[in-house]
This record gives sequence, structure tokens and C-alpha cells, in this order.
Amino acid sequence: MQTFVCGALAFDPSRGSTRYKVVRVDWSPYRDVLVDIYYSFGRIWARRELKVDQCVRKGLLLNPAVYFDGDLFRLSDTWNLIRFDLKSVSISVTGLPLSYRECDGLMGCMGVQMDRFMYANESCNVLYLWSLEKIVNSDVWSWDLKHKINIYDLTSGILLNKAVAPDGCHWIGPVAFDPHSNVIYMGSSLVILRCNLDEDNRLEEVSRVDGNVMFLPGCHCRAFPYFRWLLPFTDAGDACDRNFLKFV
Repeated sequence: MQTFVCGALAFDPSRGSTRYKVVRVDWSPYRDVLVDIYYSFGRIWARRELKVDQCVRKGLLLNPAVYFDGDLFRLSDTWNLIRFDLKSVSISVTGLPLSYRECDGLMGCMGVQMDRFMYANESCNVLYLWSLEKIVNSDVWSWDLKHKINIYDLTSGILLNKAVAPDGCHWIGPVAFDPHSNVIYMGSSLVILRCNLDEDNRLEEVSRVDGNVMFLPGCHCRAFPYFRWLLPFTDAGDACDRNFLKFV
């Protein structure tokens, strides 16, 4: 039996929380989804068996997971967003706003930005950014388009890919959101760029790959911004009071 097992930490110290969950998902195309959750406040594991449509189960969950507002999100290569509601312990599925063909099989990226859950992808040299919004008085979620940017005009004059590289290496797309500002990071096989959406899409080069090394596009290993938190734990494994939290 083909099984995919993944884990994630559901914890947001920026909101002052001292409680966390560890979520283990046992994902198989042949049976219901098994979700194991460890609750720090009770120091217990609990298992739930959740039903998901088979056409979604046959796909692979992709890394990384994103935790936001009590929910855990993962992209699926069935071109869906999988949302694990950790309050009710349930799963919902929302189709991605662009099809596989529209974005040439590149998954795009998701993340948290300015207290919103966001998704971005590129199609025909245009960068699209959406927020995920819940329809009022409904359990249905939908995509709200926030930005539409012409990448060709934006990156004019910047060397993005090697001219001698294979066709599969000629690409540029979104790779990560900055959670604390209206900034998105874009990448190609040679360079990482920082785009400030509040300053007329001002572009800044963050990093460039030298030599013969090139990054290839792929949806299984996404980039994400790294922020370090100094967070003390007690000997019993509990997070200390939020007054001790320090952003670095």
C-alpha cells in the first residue's frame, strides 16, 4: 500500500500563544486519511479518521505546510489546496485558481502575508497573487485576486537564466511571501528577487547563483522566509509565558 506520512508543527508565537500542536498526517489513496494530533496543554495524542474524495487522496501532499489562524494548509499535486481545520479536526479542499496547463505544471507558492493566507503563481509572464477568503454565512472558501503584475516588464534588464541552459531551466516564478510586509520573493534558476508591492512593485536582487549551479523549478521543495524566535520551554516541555517571547 502506497502511503505518504508527513508532520508539521502548529504553533504561532507571534500571536502570543504558549500552546502548540504537532500534526501527523497518514495519507493514502486507498483509505481514509489518518490524522494524529499532539496537544501540548494536555500532553496527549488523539487520532481522527477523516474522509476525503478519492480523486484528491490519490495526489501527493507537498512541502512545506503553512499554519495560519488555527488551520494547517498543504498544496496537493492534484492542483488543490488542502486545509486541515485543527479546531473541528476536519479537512476541506479548495481548487487552485490556475489550472495545471495555465501555469505549465509549476505549483506556485503559498504563505501568510499581513495576516492573510496567500497564494501566488505565474501564467504567460503574468504574476497573480490571491488571498483565501471565506464566503459570509458559508463554509465555502474562495480566491480573491489582489495583484496582477507583468513579470516581463518588471524584470526587464535583469539576467534571470543562462542563455545556454536547457529549456526546462528558463523560468521565473513566486517562491515565498514575507509574513510581516507586503513583499513577495520571486526566483529563477539564477537569482532570488524581492518585490515590494507597496512601493510600485520595486524590485531588489537578494541573491544570485554563481558558477555552473542552477536551481530547477519544482513543486516538492518550496522556499519560505526564515525568522528566528527565542522561545524558552519548561522542563516539562511547555512554552513559557508570551512575555518571554523575543523576535530576532
